[in-house]
Formats: sequence, structure tokens, C-alpha cells
Amino acid sequence: MDAEDTRRIESKQVNFEKPHLIKDSVFRPVIPDYNGNRTLYFERTFACNCPETPTSWSFRVTFQRLPLSGVSCLIAIRRTDDRPGLVDVEFRMIIQPSSLTETFLLRFNSKIPAGRADRRIFPEVIPVKAVERLSGRYLHVELFLFVEGCHRER
Repeated sequence: MDAEDTRRIESKQVNFEKPHLIKDSVFRPVIPDYNGNRTLYFERTFACNCPETPTSWSFRVTFQRLPLSGVSCLIAIRRTDDRPGLVDVEFRMIIQPSSLTETFLLRFNSKIPAGRADRRIFPEVIPVKAVERLSGRYLHVELFLFVEGCHRER
């Protein structure tokens, strides 16, 4: 997608080496409207520079607004390196309005081999009543990707 695509959400990524943690943070409207694009997304690529098993990753988070069920979320995580073995991944996403009155939390664990992806759909991550109240407002979205199991047992 080019930079003019209004569906693309820009975000800021911070990498931590220990534990292998990627934190990505977005502060902007993430609820799609009914009058144009019904989906918004952001995507990232990154590397965990583990001295034993360096891995590389990409992820994409897509928000989709549905008339009767609020906002759903599709999360796709792909391991893009070719190192052997499974790596444990824990994904967490926190969506919080600036008013701090409510928080929406998504979370899942997976074991991903090299070159493979895991996709999860979270229906109604933001319920219809909350969508009506929060449409057009800036929301703070934090994403955490924990990468574990890349070290041999000692």
C-alpha cells in the first residue's frame, strides 16, 4: 500500500532485547467509519536479534467495522526467517480510550515454525454500543509480541 492509503495506520515500534519483546504503540482513531473505508490496518516487520536463534517477523492487525457486531479484529503473525525449530509467541493487544473508562484486551499464544503464519479473528473486540460512543476519537492501542523458546535448555 502506498503512503496515501487512508486505511493504513502509522505506528511507532520499540524493540527490547531481553526478554525478546516487541512493543508497538498507536494513538489515533482506529474505528473504521461507515461512509468510506470499513477497514483500517497497520503492519510491521522486525527482527529479534537473539544470539542463539535470531528470528524475523511480520504482523498485521486489521480492524473491520460491521453494522451489527461492532468492530472485529484480524491478527496475522508470520515468522519470516528460515531457522529450524518452533518458537513460542505470545501476542497481546490493549485498546484504551483516552478517557480510561474501559479497556479492550486481546491475547493469544502460538508456536510458529520458520516460514509459517498464525491468524486469529476476534469478533466484536469493540462492541456496538462502545463503537457508537468512540467513533472518531483517538484510541491508544498497544501491541506486545513476546518471543520465547529460542534458547536451548541448559
